[in-house]
Amino acid sequence: MKKFAILAYPAHHSLSPTMHNAVFSHVASTNEKEYVYGREEISPENLEVFMQKFKNDKNYLGLSVSIPHKETIVQLCDETDEAVKYIGAVNTVYKKNDKICGTNTDWIGFKKSLEKQYNPEKKRYIILGAGGASRAIIYALLQSNAQKIYIWNRTEKSAQNLVEHFSKISDKIFLAQTEKLSEISLKTDCIINTTSVGMTGKLENLSPFPKELFQPFHSAFDIVYTPKETVFLKDCKNAGGNSMSGEEMLLFQGAEQSKLFLGNKVSAEKTEETMRKALQLATRKYTNWITPHITSEQKQNILGTIIENKKQELFLSREFLHTEAQTNNLKIPENKKFRFYKKLLSEKKTPHVIAEIKPASPSKGSIFRENDTVENIAKMYEENNISCISVLTDFTFFGATSENLIKASTTTNIPLLRKDFIIDASQIIEAYYLGASAVLLMRSVLSSQEIEKFISLSKKYGLDCLVEVHDENELRDVLENTSANIIGINTRDLKTLKINPENFQALLKIAKTYPKFSEKIWIAESGISSKADILQYALEADAVLVGTGILLQESNELREKVLKDLV
Repeated sequence: MKKFAILAYPAHHSLSPTMHNAVFSHVASTNEKEYVYGREEISPENLEVFMQKFKNDKNYLGLSVSIPHKETIVQLCDETDEAVKYIGAVNTVYKKNDKICGTNTDWIGFKKSLEKQYNPEKKRYIILGAGGASRAIIYALLQSNAQKIYIWNRTEKSAQNLVEHFSKISDKIFLAQTEKLSEISLKTDCIINTTSVGMTGKLENLSPFPKELFQPFHSAFDIVYTPKETVFLKDCKNAGGNSMSGEEMLLFQGAEQSKLFLGNKVSAEKTEETMRKALQLATRKYTNWITPHITSEQKQNILGTIIENKKQELFLSREFLHTEAQTNNLKIPENKKFRFYKKLLSEKKTPHVIAEIKPASPSKGSIFRENDTVENIAKMYEENNISCISVLTDFTFFGATSENLIKASTTTNIPLLRKDFIIDASQIIEAYYLGASAVLLMRSVLSSQEIEKFISLSKKYGLDCLVEVHDENELRDVLENTSANIIGINTRDLKTLKINPENFQALLKIAKTYPKFSEKIWIAESGISSKADILQYALEADAVLVGTGILLQESNELREKVLKDLV
């Protein structure tokens, strides 16, 4: 197995595994040895020790390097190229002839992104900022035959140091003093923001450049790509200028890294196409969700339609690839293990309530109201003593993303179920890293052998499995051929989508004939939205899973009324 990783501190937020594993999937499909791209969250004080391990591990072939290691890792490389010499930073490490080689593809990512939107030759530029990103961009502009480059920074000394650094290779670099910025801007073609000003968060409503200085002949390029259109870009556009987003810088620098990691195993065109699709999947938001168009033929097999779509998504965005070494090295605190099962096992006079965070559905359309957030809903559930929370993470059909699990897990300590269409080990490993306590396994999607394999894997991560059945055949198969200790009986018919709540009692009666019935947790799913429903259909259940019955209420007051009734 050939290993690669993102090296950063922290590393959990990086999209690099998403991009590279998507490309690696193409290599795996050609029967090559498996390529795996993971995460290495290494603190600065442990960097040198890690790099020695990297050097000694013959299966470890490459690293993408991010903050805060880009500068310090230069000294730990055996060889670096000219780009690193002038940029002063390494973002890519690879092995060649048993040596650790360092290079920088950030400048290539910027250059390709700029050239896709603009002809950079013989243009005059103002660079806003004097940090690490500005070095790569200045180097790229020099490679593009820039006419003049002015550097402005809030701290003038930093800008001056950058001018002096690049003056060794070019006489085109000048300092832009704040008091002369207005005058210089009139002699400039393009202004480039290399700072974090304008990024989603506290700085989102700010711009690093005075809007009154923009002219109709200006172009503006922003390396910030969240949001896609920053205040800086809007100001330029409003002045009649041309605005350019840096959202594909990440893609192009990653594609260049992939070339170093894989050689010619995947074409440049295929690499870029795959990474672009993977990034689109990884950065989707509920606000962009639209009800999927489902043909009448697809409606006849809605579950099959969903699973086919899930397979395609996983091929592109599979992030956590399972390896035995990865699992065996895990050290999970005892208080983090099997929290979902333990909670549902605790004594309660009435069934435990598992409430759902579901933004949308194919049948109901949008469920979230205008001011709904995952955090607010999780808090509401916590305040109303909900036992567990089911968090949807499928985007195409339910408007949800993996980020919903992160938001819920950082908002509440209530055990979380990842509710998705699990068909691959990577989804279980991902659930662990996203903060879930349990995953949903559907017998209608998986064989009993696959379920047992996933239960075994989940145990290694301290995760519980809620195994869902819909009919007698599925129930008997799960009871006879798996070690499932949490079983959900879903009373919804998968073909007609109609709900038959009485089906819970019918299947529970069959389950009672099995010797280990009392050792398992039994959950009633679908068709329950009130205490009356519980009393009528599911009083013998250990827990009930309540879906849209809460969130479809017209106000938070009505939602809380339903919650109090259920609990």
